[in-house]
Formats: sequence, structure tokens, C-alpha cells
Amino acid sequence: MGRTRGICVLGAVVGALVLGGPPAVGAAERPLTLQQAEALAAAQSREVRLAEEAVARAQSAVIGARARLLPSLSASGSYTRNVEKPVMFLPATFGGGSAEIGSNNSYSFSLQAGQPLFLGFAGITGYRLAQTQLASAQQELAKVRQQVLLAVREAYLGAVLMRQLVAAQREAVAQAESSLVQVQRRHDVGQVSAFDLLRAQVQLANTRPQLVTAESNQRLADARLGLVLGLASDEVAVPTDTLAEFTSVWLDWNLEDLVRLAMEHRPDLAVSEYSQQAAVHGVRLSQSAYYPTVVLFGTTMWQGQSESGFPDRRPRSTMAGVQLSWKLWDSWGTPAAVRQAQVGVRQARVAAQLARDAVRLEVQAAHEKLRAAAVNLESQRETVGQALEALRLARVMYDHGSATQLDVLNAQLALTFSRTQYASQLHDYHVAHAQVEKALGLIGAAQGD
Repeated sequence: MGRTRGICVLGAVVGALVLGGPPAVGAAERPLTLQQAEALAAAQSREVRLAEEAVARAQSAVIGARARLLPSLSASGSYTRNVEKPVMFLPATFGGGSAEIGSNNSYSFSLQAGQPLFLGFAGITGYRLAQTQLASAQQELAKVRQQVLLAVREAYLGAVLMRQLVAAQREAVAQAESSLVQVQRRHDVGQVSAFDLLRAQVQLANTRPQLVTAESNQRLADARLGLVLGLASDEVAVPTDTLAEFTSVWLDWNLEDLVRLAMEHRPDLAVSEYSQQAAVHGVRLSQSAYYPTVVLFGTTMWQGQSESGFPDRRPRSTMAGVQLSWKLWDSWGTPAAVRQAQVGVRQARVAAQLARDAVRLEVQAAHEKLRAAAVNLESQRETVGQALEALRLARVMYDHGSATQLDVLNAQLALTFSRTQYASQLHDYHVAHAQVEKALGLIGAAQGD
């Protein structure tokens, strides 16, 4: 294929130009690059913390499953005070009657050791199942991290776009003000009519509300970014990167190569594969009830009695042996459990196929969106320059009397529209690139992995 797998291009979202209105009163600005925003979200995301705790829980489960295969040692002790001693009744041949037995105080202490020899394959299967569940939890953590990264990129790019739209609207207001000054000057010397002056005033009045709306949208985008990053309510994230043009490496890839790459790297597909393995282990675990269990054990006990205090003599007894237990009949409980586990295997296989189909469709949709965004951006790239030149010519022609004020106003509107369209198309291109990397399971991966 001749391409390095795992290439993850951030889209050259690099720069240090911040445009937009002032933040909310009393809010502290927090300048952030995209990389800093991603690191902050990964550190503060509640979803990531939950997934990390799930991994820690699975790690503990592995230790617990392994413990079932290893030796165990336990101790027990007891003390008994005979308030009234037990009585032994003598037979009539020995004169009848009764006699007290034992002492006022009795003590016992024992150590018990055990080593499973055979658990019907439940021990080793349980350990493998725990390891599989740990691997699944780790892939689930990777999946959550990628979801958080995509959310951060979309919110960050949205905040950057709003700043560029504010800049375009500010430029439109400046253009309208400049035109009004020009028309006012010509009106004062009798070169244009009052109608032209009124139309320039209306144009400026219509442009200012659009700037107010753009600034409001910017504040909302900043609030959305702060929410994704987990910032305090008195902090405002200020993006310092800009929407720079770049060429996505995924444009030249064909769909089948992208799908194969996604099948290798998507963490949710790995989770579905581990789910199948866990279901197979579940069948083996349920079948372990058909087999006996064998445990090697040993016990050492110290006992003693005394009328008062602690006994001087504490005789010791030791025993060792092998214990076998085998459930011979459980009213069809074990066959039913095995069948349930086998159904679980079939369900896991169907779910895995559904997951693969969903990933293929997601990759195709993301790639088509990226291609469409690239085409739209290409068609919009030259428009801004052309609109600027059209406005310049309209003003020159207006100054020489060969164009009307309406021509100038139309050229100004076309320039504002071109700038906003270009910014929007560039934003869509960046977002589409990020969504392709998320669909491939490579978002946030190091370059060259």
C-alpha cells in the first residue's frame, strides 16, 4: 500500500491569532492550543475517569482469579470458659452416678493450609476470563478517550470558526462604515443623491446586528468548549490556534484500505472480539460443574485445658489429606447453564458482526464527508480574493461614475458571504478530517504508530 499506517495529522491547526468579542464580565481567559485542550480534557473528563476505574477493577479481578489457583493459609482459635463443667454419667456396673469432666478453661488454636489441585477447569478458565475482561476494559478506555478527543476537537474548531465569523462581520461593518463616509463626502458636494446616502446608512444599520449575533454565537461556542474541557464557570477557554489549510492524508486512500485500517485499530471492535472470547470462557466455566474438585489440605492444631490461667501443656495434632467433591446431580441446572453460555457465544458473534458493519459504514460516511469538504473548500478558495477585487473595482467605478452605490453594496455583501463561506468550509474540512481519524481508531495516536 506504500503508506505508513497510523498517520494522524492534526490538520496543521497551528497559529496564534485570536479574534472575537470580550468574554463574560469577571471571567478569566485561559488561552489554549488544541493540543493543550486535548490534554486538559483527557485529565479532567469524568467519562475517562470512569473508564480508568473500570480498568482498575478488572485488574483487581485478575488478582482475585489468580488467587483461586494458589495456596491459602488460615488460622482459627477459640477459648471456652466452663461455667458449669460437662457431666459424664457412669454406667451401673461402675456404681452409677456422674462425674465432671474437663477443666474450667479450654483453649484451641489451629492453622489450615489448602492447595487446589483440580477445580474442574474453573480455576484456569476464571483466570483467563478475568484477563480477557481486563483487556476489554483497557480497549473500552481507549474508546472513551477517542470519543473525548473528537468532542474536544469539534468544540475547539467550532470556537475557532466563530472567531473567524466575528472577524468577517467586523470587516463587513468596517466596509459599510467606509462606504458611508465615502457616500457622505460625495453627497456633501452634490455628487450623489440623498437616496444613495440613505441606502449606505441602511446597509450599515443592517450589518451591525449581524456582528452582534456573531459575537453571541462566539460566546456560546466558548461556553460549549469550556463544558467539554471541564472548566470552572468563571473560566473562558480562548483558542489560540487558527483554521489553517492542509491536505488530509486520507483523501488518497481508497475505501477498502481505510476499512482494513479501521478493523485493525478501532478499540470498540477489539472490545467486541474480547466479548466473544469472554463468552467462550463462560461456556468452559459453566461446563466445569460437570467435573470434580480436588483440594490438598493440611491442619495443625494446638489444644490445652487448665483450671486457672493458661495451660502449661498444649498438645499438638497434625493431619493432611486430599478432599474430593463431585456434584453428581443438580436437577439439570448445569446443562441449562451451559446452554445459556452457548447462546451468549452466538449473541457475541452476531454483535461483533454488527459492530464491523457499523464501523465500515462509519468509515465510508466519514471519508465521503471529507472528500465533499475538500471539493467545497477548493471551489471556495479563490472566491474571497475575487470578491475583494470585485469590491475594489466597484468602488473605483463608483468614484468615476460608472457604477452605482447598489453595485458597491452588492460587492460588499458578496465579500462578507465569501469570507463566511470560506471559513465554514475550512472548518468542515478540519472536522471531517478528525471524524475520519476517529472512524479509523487513530485519533490521538502518535504519528507513525
